[in-house]
Amino acid sequence: MCECSIDLTRIMSHSRDYDEQLHVWRAWRDAVGPLIRNKYIRYVQLANHAARLNGKYIFTLKRKYYIRFLAT
Repeated sequence: MCECSIDLTRIMSHSRDYDEQLHVWRAWRDAVGPLIRNKYIRYVQLANHAARLNGKYIFTLKRKYYIRFLAT
């Protein structure tokens, strides 16, 4: 675990300062997001494929995602 993850975990779990939490979360998201974007897209594709195979739920790539349970 890198030092930034440790600091992020500490601040998010102990700080009660909204602005501080928002700042470190955005900094983490901006640093990590671009690095894992393609992997996440592939994950969603695989999850959708598995969902279609078993008819249980579907993920979306929209900012808001949902899980839809179908009648079994």
